[in-house]
Amino acid sequence: MINISIGGMVMGFVLLVIPLYIYFKYSIEWMRQALTAFARMVLILLLTAVFLFYAVRWDSLFVDIMWLLLLSAFSTLVIANRARLSTEHMFVPVMVGVTLSALLIGAWTILAIGGVGGLTETRLIIPVAGLLVGAMVESDAAALSEYYSGLRHHGQLYQLLMGNGARRDEALNYFVRRAMQKGSAEGLRKMATVMISTTPVVLYAMIMCGTDAFSAVIVEMIVMLASLAAIMLSLVITLYVARRYMLDDYSRLKNDIRNDNLDDDEIR
Repeated sequence: MINISIGGMVMGFVLLVIPLYIYFKYSIEWMRQALTAFARMVLILLLTAVFLFYAVRWDSLFVDIMWLLLLSAFSTLVIANRARLSTEHMFVPVMVGVTLSALLIGAWTILAIGGVGGLTETRLIIPVAGLLVGAMVESDAAALSEYYSGLRHHGQLYQLLMGNGARRDEALNYFVRRAMQKGSAEGLRKMATVMISTTPVVLYAMIMCGTDAFSAVIVEMIVMLASLAAIMLSLVITLYVARRYMLDDYSRLKNDIRNDNLDDDEIR
């Protein structure tokens, strides 16, 4: 396990002198934005570190669950915004899908990594839940956007099926399948990017912290498989619950779930 001293921290931040010197010497235009983004990232990381420090010290399952609910709520707002749908109408289905997926897949993942005892350990609950919830954002947003736009712009097919005696679930199956395909494709694309860019960094960090290479690789594989499972499960749950909030009592699409600040072309 690595314990960085104050001197080590100072040595690490001294490296910032190199890009600052190059910025001032060559007057690089985009460097100011890069440094601003870096400063914002450092602030977020410091706040996260403070929370994690006390969360691990308390080691309270209640605190862990509250953190998961807050993280799910924030992710729900992001998903609804990216899907161009009303947060008021879509908050519940997205929140249910994200939270249940994180709880079920997260518990299974922790059992695989840390055994039964790990189900109450903050050091496992917080990072696993955070990784899983983060993996769902892009896929859920893409799926909901596809689902709503399909019903809105190809509603005649839905009405035709309903008029020919199909049940609501049968009539919606085509749109659900398209949304699942879109969401899963987006999730796999995101995971492919993570595999190339982020996964090696995490793997090396685990080895630096004392984990043997074989165990680090196995943990990485389990987490990636868990992310894929969480993405697919959240899509199923979210789209199932969303039916009630997208359709009225007469199985007609509600027009007030769209974000009124965006036009139809942006929804497409």
